[in-house]
Amino acid sequence: MPHGPFTRIPPQVAVRPEMWNVLQVALENAPTLAETGPGAFHITRFIASGEGSDLTNAFVRLLPELEGTISQGGGDVIIPYGDWNIDTGVVFNKPGVHLRSDGGYTATIVPSANVTGAAFRWAIPSGIYRGPQASNLALNMQFSGADGLVFESPYDNAILSNIDMYGLHGSQAGIKILPAVGEPIGVGQGVIATNVNATGVTGYTGNAWHIDRLQESVFLGCKGICGGEGLGTSFYIANCRGLGFYTCSAAISNIGWRILANARDVAGIIINNPTVESVTSTIDADGSATYWVSLLNLSNVRPEVAATIGAGPVRLDYVQASNLEVGSLTVTEAATCSQNHFITNYRPNVTSSGVNSSVLAWANAITPRPVLGPGFEVVNGNVVLGGEWNGVHLVMSGYHLWINGDNGKLYKKAGVPTNTYDGVVVGTEV
Repeated sequence: MPHGPFTRIPPQVAVRPEMWNVLQVALENAPTLAETGPGAFHITRFIASGEGSDLTNAFVRLLPELEGTISQGGGDVIIPYGDWNIDTGVVFNKPGVHLRSDGGYTATIVPSANVTGAAFRWAIPSGIYRGPQASNLALNMQFSGADGLVFESPYDNAILSNIDMYGLHGSQAGIKILPAVGEPIGVGQGVIATNVNATGVTGYTGNAWHIDRLQESVFLGCKGICGGEGLGTSFYIANCRGLGFYTCSAAISNIGWRILANARDVAGIIINNPTVESVTSTIDADGSATYWVSLLNLSNVRPEVAATIGAGPVRLDYVQASNLEVGSLTVTEAATCSQNHFITNYRPNVTSSGVNSSVLAWANAITPRPVLGPGFEVVNGNVVLGGEWNGVHLVMSGYHLWINGDNGKLYKKAGVPTNTYDGVVVGTEV
């Protein structure tokens, strides 16, 4: 079927009569500007007469050709601007398939109620290292109960960019990244996602993002918005290591980041500069006596204070060796935790029961100034101690340091002092 940009020779082109048929055939069978090179397929080439905007059978016709293009299969699947329907889910069984719009305009795909499982699924064979890609697409999920985009064991060079998924409802997932079926201990890695948004409607209870056993991956400017009553989870992260979330947004959800270690240890989850709006719990992290969450890093949280809920608390259980700059958030750390470090606006916001955990409070603009204990407070970000021998003073490695109020000298003693002179002078005022 002709599918090129022209169905006839443009009138301004001068063509010798003997060349007319050759050029006519060449132009009618030429690819579009976007469909170039080996392994590039414009979906309109596979639409039969009368099918209109329904791509169901077009994908059926495309898949055999797509899977036989190169040694490992794959290629670009190009969808032009407009609204397109599918009545069954599409499964790519070869790696390296890039599903994208034609040019700078976004194609919108609308799965019907008949689509089950997933609208699009990349089922990548084990041991293959050519990653899947999806970009410049919109998915309207309001009619289908299936998951949106599912990637099984993506391994290096897996890229998602400029995707807008909306209309999520029930318990379906927006974007799922999973180990391959039959590989319960397998992992994926090397995913880069930029500006990918998954949004639910009122009553949505699912995971906008569902990520299991992924490592060494980055998420930039991505959003999980559950909608309505805020019953779902923005980012569900299970058994992952080395994930970075930068300037991502969690909104109108029950949990912003649900971090779970139930099949292997979790380590190195970074959440930097997130926006949190109407989220009941900003972070809910759970390990177990067998598997721990370690090296969790949270910084620069930006709550949308205009929202009804704003940014909810942080809850930690079986979490260790983590650094959390929680700002104004409330934190509950269970006794199962250890060696965590918190930086907070206000010390009473953090309930810390962990072993060898620490809390540093800072305050630059809190009025009235928080008093953290007798002779101990924070003023303009500085920790202020009373410093008396019988009050709050420094104790380091068993050595007590205090200021003698009579002479202004700094004293030190290996043990508890009995009076202001009971020690060795180690410093004087200059």
